[in-house]
Amino acid sequence: MPAADRRAEAKHFLPRLAYVEDSDHDALMFETVVERRDLAAEVVRVASVAAAERFAADLASGDAPLPALVFVDIDLPDGSGHSVVAGLRRRFDEATLPVVVFSGSDDPGDIDRAYDAGANCYLIKPLAFGEYARRVAGACRFAAATAGGERRPAPEGR
Repeated sequence: MPAADRRAEAKHFLPRLAYVEDSDHDALMFETVVERRDLAAEVVRVASVAAAERFAADLASGDAPLPALVFVDIDLPDGSGHSVVAGLRRRFDEATLPVVVFSGSDDPGDIDRAYDAGANCYLIKPLAFGEYARRVAGACRFAAATAGGERRPAPEGR
């Protein structure tokens, strides 16, 4: 498929991604992958737990458009990405706002806590750029393939 067709298709399915990440280096690498692979029209970077809480509130109130997919790092300067995932899940169900924890940690406890908080998926950040790009692109392709349906808030009690 020509690059222009891929770009149009990706922008149609993934107009917006969000990445909760404090590292400038990691954020730049993520944005580079998204741009080079034509995965989305826009990446919204959120750099802390506090900013993620404000972002989630804006999404829930309709003040900001929902991203097609949210990537969340675990190690943030003011807390844990697990709390970001839990906060998103209190507002949105798994189908409405898919969340991928994207972390350098391969600790089974971190992985379990991510799923317990409501993550749809846990991906370990690889060191090699090529594999990093494949993982980000794969998650975006999955989100595009499963997108659709009505976006709705999380059920009560979440």
